[in-house]
Amino acid sequence: MSVIWALVAKTLTIYIQMTNPQEVEVILYQFPKPTHKGFPSYSGPCSKLETYLRMTGIKYTSKTAFPASGPLNKVPYMSIDGELVPDSQICIWKLQKLQLPGFKNIDAKLTKREFAIAESVRVLLEETVYRQLVYERWTNPKNANATISAMLQSVPYLMQNLVFMMAARNNSNQLYAQGFGRFSREQQMQIGQSAIDSVSELLGDQKYMFGNEPCYLDACVYGHLAHVLYSGDLWPDVPISIYLKGKSNLVEYIERITALYFPELVVIKA
Repeated sequence: MSVIWALVAKTLTIYIQMTNPQEVEVILYQFPKPTHKGFPSYSGPCSKLETYLRMTGIKYTSKTAFPASGPLNKVPYMSIDGELVPDSQICIWKLQKLQLPGFKNIDAKLTKREFAIAESVRVLLEETVYRQLVYERWTNPKNANATISAMLQSVPYLMQNLVFMMAARNNSNQLYAQGFGRFSREQQMQIGQSAIDSVSELLGDQKYMFGNEPCYLDACVYGHLAHVLYSGDLWPDVPISIYLKGKSNLVEYIERITALYFPELVVIKA
């Protein structure tokens, strides 16, 4: 009798856990939110991760953070039930594995080949377009004032120039060490344009990168390209933004995802 009761109790426990899942606290730590319409974030990785959270239906709280506060001295990072998880892609892999309550597995239908393509495109954008925008914002003197105004708005006014100089030097050193900063600006543009051409060709006339439903690659592509597209509205000298605006399928793609997942950011056109 006791064995039967134990089985019944275990079955009931599993049933209750499945039908009444406990809330898991998910906190997204990212740069201060932009005050300008259109921008999910001034950071591609932050935009990417927040887009993924919204696409998968995970409830989360967004909090402001700066790189020095993160586990790898970078943002974004997350806290999942108290566990700190660094890096946008590591966070996504963690969320894919955990499948928290309310999680919609947007990658369930991807084939192995599509996964391989997705990873290739993700790395392509993170090694080219992302670095190019960092270069333009932090090392191009024509963009210095716009960078301070947009990205250092939460820093006390008297400290903004100092913080900018420190961040600019750090970013410049990182870009040079990685290799991208050693290219001429013309070479950087050629690299960035090639990446955008490739993504535009892969998207074609599809709604999302692999058809009618989004996957994690869409969060990545949108995250990196949305703030490239809108950067041209705030920074005076960002030629890669002008180039992207010439790709009508990517512009429509970005606007479509913004309207669906970030309706509060939609810019109403006259």
